[in-house]
Amino acid sequence: MSSCSADTGAAPVVIQQYADADGQTYFALAVTAPEGHVANVNRHILLIDTSASQTGQVRESALRIVSQVLAQLSPKSEVQIFAADVSCKSLTQGFVGSASKDVNDALHKLSMRTPLGTTNLKVAFGRLADHVAVGEPTSVLYIGDGLTSANMLQQNELNELVEHFVSNQASIHSLVIGPNANNELPAILANLTGGTVTTPAHGKELSIATMSAKSLQTAPLSVQAFAVDGRSVKSAGSRMHMLRSDRHCIVLGTGQINNFAKLTALTDAGEKISWSSDVCQRSEGGPELRHLVDRVRTSNGVNAPLASLKMLTDGSNQFAKFVQDSVAASKYLSRRGQTREAVKIAERAAKMDTSNQELKAILTALQQPPAVPDAQPPAVGADSQNSGTAKNPDPLSDVEARLQLEAQILAAQTNAAIDDARRISFDQPDFATNILKDVLDTVQASSDISPDVRSELERRVIAALSSVHHQQESNALKSKHIARDEAVQEAQRKLLAEQDQEEVRLSILIDQVRGLLDRAAHGDINGFENAETVSRTALDLKPGNGPATQALVMSEALGQLSKAYRLVNLRHDRFLATLYQVELSHVPFPDEPPIQYPPADVWRALTLTRVPRYESFDLRSEKPVEKWLQQMLKKPVPLLDFPGDTPLKEVMETLSTYFTTTYGDDGGSTGTDFRMTIWEDKAELELEGLTSLEDVTVTDINFEGITLQNALKLIFEQTVEPELTYVIQNEVFMITTLAKAESDDNLVTRVYPVADLVIPPVQLGGGGGGGFGGGQQGGGGGQFSVPPEITEMLENAASDGISMDTVKHVKKKPLLK
Repeated sequence: MSSCSADTGAAPVVIQQYADADGQTYFALAVTAPEGHVANVNRHILLIDTSASQTGQVRESALRIVSQVLAQLSPKSEVQIFAADVSCKSLTQGFVGSASKDVNDALHKLSMRTPLGTTNLKVAFGRLADHVAVGEPTSVLYIGDGLTSANMLQQNELNELVEHFVSNQASIHSLVIGPNANNELPAILANLTGGTVTTPAHGKELSIATMSAKSLQTAPLSVQAFAVDGRSVKSAGSRMHMLRSDRHCIVLGTGQINNFAKLTALTDAGEKISWSSDVCQRSEGGPELRHLVDRVRTSNGVNAPLASLKMLTDGSNQFAKFVQDSVAASKYLSRRGQTREAVKIAERAAKMDTSNQELKAILTALQQPPAVPDAQPPAVGADSQNSGTAKNPDPLSDVEARLQLEAQILAAQTNAAIDDARRISFDQPDFATNILKDVLDTVQASSDISPDVRSELERRVIAALSSVHHQQESNALKSKHIARDEAVQEAQRKLLAEQDQEEVRLSILIDQVRGLLDRAAHGDINGFENAETVSRTALDLKPGNGPATQALVMSEALGQLSKAYRLVNLRHDRFLATLYQVELSHVPFPDEPPIQYPPADVWRALTLTRVPRYESFDLRSEKPVEKWLQQMLKKPVPLLDFPGDTPLKEVMETLSTYFTTTYGDDGGSTGTDFRMTIWEDKAELELEGLTSLEDVTVTDINFEGITLQNALKLIFEQTVEPELTYVIQNEVFMITTLAKAESDDNLVTRVYPVADLVIPPVQLGGGGGGGFGGGQQGGGGGQFSVPPEITEMLENAASDGISMDTVKHVKKKPLLK
């Protein structure tokens, strides 16, 4: 296990100092907080990387660590779990108990989540900042490779993010895991917020989970300043320092820290914490301290990826290795005559290590003109072996130096390519990708460098590629946003244009209403109603519009007033006309010729004659079979005795057999060769869940002698769900639902002739009597004569209640005068 947070074996206070050639002293003060000054944390946020890099063994290790960390937390702890890749999604509904069912569901969702895309830590940490509670300490545990987001977060964005976390007492811890991990951003966040950074190894998940759970439940201690025996320690940054008991907090600054009796820290709460010189350990620092102090100072304390004493030691070793490799590369290039490249590498290293005498000597030698070789032959008797050795140095040493130089050159080319790719990644991400791919191919094909160096260079190039890809995705997302904004603007322009058109149309409609009202005022009685119609159109075009509403009110009011005035005038006119009729009715007139009316029996006879002649008929073409079926509805049914529940189909088949046998093709009279066919409307019945009439039952059927129409009415009244009935259609009795039978498709238009009721009556008398009176051949008086067809109809209607005596009475009854 390689841990960046555990500084086991080191003293509570460690001081490293370095003085450069100008006499300036730089220091690194590493301090741990005492055990009794830390508080507990019960709210935790877990952020798990689910990008495409977290697959295979890495993903399995991450899932095991998450489960074991949750198991190690206190029962009082509350957790919220997030999954981060291109976006950040919460897997729990807010904070839930660490041992609750919601956490198990979240772990299941996490295990089922497919690793895709790259990780956008800028979005992820921004999302977490919204879920940090104000005034309550919270710890955040990030599990991932730490890639792609260091270049996405600008210094001001990182500064705002850190300020938000610190002000809300949130510390960020990281478990950096992955095939190409980068702990730079996790280390910066841990250093500034009081978290920890750990790089777990496979098989050590349980111990890492235990240590991480303990770190998550321990709050950092905010320190404003340090003092040595009352004298302030001048730190490089202006930020508060976050002390922890499980790792060293690194404070970088300038100035000499001499031997002291007591080191004092002033906390944010005003409390003072002291360390005696007995727990202090001193060591010699290197030129890397100057480089780190400058880096912290230029970034105002943000760019300081030192979250433990081990990180400071690893950084010192990497710095020293870089300087040594630069010296070896400069010497190798100088021997090969590549002076310019050698000077460039040496100057770059000398800027970082100003006190390195070997680099100064190399630069001095490279900047002098080359020495003129001695043209004289060697002296006689000179040592030929020594001469040969001077001309041909040790081949093994030269090969080793060449390998080191090749590694330095390749590293320099790789760094230059990465810098160029990062510089142009925003404007030309495709070109930056091609540059990095070429460098990656070169690194992978190089055989003159050690595998460790090749692996490190590959890791750096892959990390840069991931950053460029992320930049490319960011550019694509920005392009989408720009396109969306343009679409919104275009939609707004169209909306404004449509609104202008509506205003023009509304203005035209209002003018039209004004013109119609003017026409109505000059005698057009329909102008008010037309104006009301146009006003409603305008109001529908723009509901709530003031002018349109006013136009509608005015047109309605004026229209109603106009109608009222016209009705008053009409009432006055009709009143005068009525008075005229009253006066006219008082004018006497002679009773010649007299008006005579037939008796009531004659009117009854006339009514009976209209029944067969003027029956209603419909406009559709009715087939003979359908007419026969209509006639069968008036026929009596046989004895129908079906006790208990009987299928409707059995009853209908009994009726069909009887009427077909009695009146149809088997037993009917000539011209009635028809069959009564029962047809099921299967499509409609299936919609109601019925397969056939077998599924419908009727109860206690016992009829005899009633008409078929009434029998069917009583039978179908027993069908409730659904309600069934019959229609005569397509030459069959079709059994269907009541809703289908009463639909518009089955409506029939019927016509009733009324011509004889509106045609003036024929003069039934003779002569000059006129009207219904008159006598024979011009004589007056006489008797009313009944037409022959009426007399015949009355004689045939004796069964309907009209006796022959009545007929004779009608014949002999004199007319009333």
